[in-house]
Amino acid sequence: MLFERDITFSDVVPQLEINKFYYDGNKRTSRLVCNYILLSNGQGVLNVKAKDRLEFNTLMLEFYNARKADNIVEFFYKKCLERYI
Repeated sequence: MLFERDITFSDVVPQLEINKFYYDGNKRTSRLVCNYILLSNGQGVLNVKAKDRLEFNTLMLEFYNARKADNIVEFFYKKCLERYI
């Protein structure tokens, strides 16, 4: 499982979303980088579905305030990771 062995995803991607490298597009850029990391490791892609958008936004606010990525990474893994064979 990528999330247990690859610190790159759980440490780098949330930090890309929280740091303001650009005026706009930080979340989109971080998801693009995240999908590159996942695809490079044969894991699939992340897709935040419309029905999960409120939960995503709530967890991102929690992450912004607490600086703990555990819940958002678990959300990504359980609800957003799409693997293709």
